[in-house]
Amino acid sequence: LNQFSSKSTNPNWLKQTFTEVIKDIGLTVSIISPFEDPVSFRRVWCLWEVYLSITYSKLELLLPKDQRQRFNESLIANPYSVTE
Repeated sequence: LNQFSSKSTNPNWLKQTFTEVIKDIGLTVSIISPFEDPVSFRRVWCLWEVYLSITYSKLELLLPKDQRQRFNESLIANPYSVTE
């Protein structure tokens, strides 16, 4: 699915097609990096993908090893730091 193709200019076609793809795949994995401000959560297309995955499928969030370590250290030092 190419969000930039000429077919994709029709919002109904794009919504229906992308929703079907998310349902058919059954699992979306999002890499959260950096955990303090994930790049994918700043992009509308990615947020829409997350929404569709939560609504019609399954979503897994993964932290790369170095991010997971920093997340754990931040959580231990100040539990509220990971939600600010």
